[in-house]
Amino acid sequence: MQIVGYRWNSGGVRNIFHDSWEPQLIARNNGGMERFSVLDRDVSIKLGERYCIGHFSDGRHVDCPKHEKITSGWHCDFCRRADDFFTCVQCSGECINDKQRKACRENTFFIYLAVFDSMLKVGISQEHRLYERLIEQGADFAAKIAYIKDGMVVRKIEQELKKSLNCRDRVRGDEKNKRIFGDPNKSVIEITKALALLKQRFDANVLEIYDLRRFYRLEKVARRPRLIAVRSGMDISGRVVAAKGNMMIIKNGAYYSLNAHDLIGREADIQVT
Repeated sequence: MQIVGYRWNSGGVRNIFHDSWEPQLIARNNGGMERFSVLDRDVSIKLGERYCIGHFSDGRHVDCPKHEKITSGWHCDFCRRADDFFTCVQCSGECINDKQRKACRENTFFIYLAVFDSMLKVGISQEHRLYERLIEQGADFAAKIAYIKDGMVVRKIEQELKKSLNCRDRVRGDEKNKRIFGDPNKSVIEITKALALLKQRFDANVLEIYDLRRFYRLEKVARRPRLIAVRSGMDISGRVVAAKGNMMIIKNGAYYSLNAHDLIGREADIQVT
């Protein structure tokens, strides 16, 4: 089978206050899809090589026609070019994907702030994915600050906020790992300072602040985990005691962590009990 995704699933309950959210590995197996809930479970994952996971065209998934082996990312060059939305990820408010512009103009988005310990990030999410987006990043706290129609407009505002708040719009996995045990006092100070700067610009009726720490189960981690690099031929085994966004924390004698996004694309033998 091939690992093609890592998602936080809510069991269909779209509510940030519901405790059903849990991380899952998604694998393609003989043409079908299997989901593996991993939190509080023993896992054994034997990793093979990494291959392109395909692309989306006209709203449907298309397998990579070359089954091409890749060394980084999730897509080969052909599938990146063929994908309906790949260029949208790079958008900064100047549309570079004309075929999606009409739909983008009609979509609605939230702008949010997320904080990892003392590191502040601004981001956007489609309306229906907001809660999943906040949790899957592994932020300690987050704030919903605006509700806007048109993806081009919202990207421009995101980049303006990045400059005015002097913050990030992306946070790498290794940076998240360094901040797994975030200081809540630092988090609250950073997000409060940012909201104070923005209070004249955005409607206070939209504003909501979320404490996301309870989803991650970090109270089960007795000491700082050692970050390991995912590679071909690796055997990953132990109990997944916690997960903070895309960082999975596994106990097997010692505690270690890995970026679950680095599993995507890899052929794997997966056992979960």
